[in-house]
Amino acid sequence: MKKLLCLMLSLLLLFSAAAADEDNWVESSPALYVCAVEDLLFSIHNVTITGEAHFSLDGEWFKTANGVYRQDGENSYWDYRLKAPNHDGGVRENGYTVVANPDQYYVMESWPHPGTYRNGSDFAQDTVLRKTGQAQTMILALRELANNAYSILDKGALTTSADENRNETLHIRLDENTPATINLALTLFWQYAARRFLEVDTEQVDESLLGESQGNYNTISKYLLAATRYLTVKKADITVKMNNLGYLDQIAGSASVQLRTALNEDRLLDIVFRLDVTDRGTTKVAEFKPEDYNVVRYEEPETESSAGWDEAAMEWVEAKSDYTYFSWKKAGYGEEMDYYSGGTCRPFGDCYFFRREGDDPMPYLLTVLDKDGKLLQMRHDDGFDAEQQAAPYQDGQLVSDTLEKTLDFLYDRYPDAAEQMSNMKLSWWREQDGRVDFCFEQDPVPETGSVSVIVRALPSWRIEEVHCESAD
Repeated sequence: MKKLLCLMLSLLLLFSAAAADEDNWVESSPALYVCAVEDLLFSIHNVTITGEAHFSLDGEWFKTANGVYRQDGENSYWDYRLKAPNHDGGVRENGYTVVANPDQYYVMESWPHPGTYRNGSDFAQDTVLRKTGQAQTMILALRELANNAYSILDKGALTTSADENRNETLHIRLDENTPATINLALTLFWQYAARRFLEVDTEQVDESLLGESQGNYNTISKYLLAATRYLTVKKADITVKMNNLGYLDQIAGSASVQLRTALNEDRLLDIVFRLDVTDRGTTKVAEFKPEDYNVVRYEEPETESSAGWDEAAMEWVEAKSDYTYFSWKKAGYGEEMDYYSGGTCRPFGDCYFFRREGDDPMPYLLTVLDKDGKLLQMRHDDGFDAEQQAAPYQDGQLVSDTLEKTLDFLYDRYPDAAEQMSNMKLSWWREQDGRVDFCFEQDPVPETGSVSVIVRALPSWRIEEVHCESAD
């Protein structure tokens, strides 16, 4: 549901920012519509959102998604249902339900284990989305588009009206004459969505695996996100309703977008969608109870490789495996960590050890969190020893790229640590036999504490150590 929600609301952000016409201005400027969406996603603590979207590729339907999302303080509920054509000519249905309480989430899937649930721990969240560094950058860019929209589009793309209660309706109509600025903005968002929600890095796609929606991409959606290199708006007809308090009430409409793929072919993506926002201040989400959903906890079948693990380690693996793969891939470790074990470490808090198949019993990667789940340190030591150099490194682009990847990982996995790293500089580097390590430290060191990071830049990017110190 959140993926559908983000896609639909992001289309609104882009199109409303693009489609301004000063002569038709009634009450609110396009920038205020952008603010209304931002407020819904990142500020409102009690709300219900329902939505549905139909997707077609080159005129052939390939997915219908619908669902409901409820936010009630630090409790949330979302139910997401999918329909897609089956190879036998029928319709395949799938979906899941997730309930999140302040520090736990519970997942119930239609397939492959109906009637069961899995659970895991997470940071408390009281808004629809967390405001990550990447999301904030996108919002700032969209605001800038909105503020300058009058000079971007021809007249007639946007009309507004208001009733006697000052409830407003915005009509957005775009065609194939949409300026390149808007197409570029859509392309950048497309790439952001690929990385953020489906773990697809469009800059690292193996084009030989693309083919006709096949290869390593098990859904058409992932294939399109991976293969697309540029987007061009062909047509958009969208209606947005905002009440007299400046809150978003509804988005509905359709859009046709031409996708230029890495194989230099054009595909036409059609979307018809509707989102309704209701029950602000009255939404209720109860604490998860299995009997309310008629489910039992899913028990992973014991295998030879897992037989020796203790119960606590197995519970941690079930709770963290999906999110961990995503996060540590961003840290440069790929999918090579096939086996995990876990434990506790006092007085600091939780300790997690990551190991690969065939490693000796020593930890391959150690992460230590405090009792509140905040990062204290992460350490991976493979014995690399070379003399440290304090002089500037000769390849400034490599330094910049490495720091950017480091921040991207931290914003995703440890946002509290990432927020402290706004002023980072290269403190020292070391090099030997093609191996290069960088150490980044804050400058100046803040009074509230500090963060330092050691990163392998070559031959393959990888975080070696993150260390956080608090002044408390």
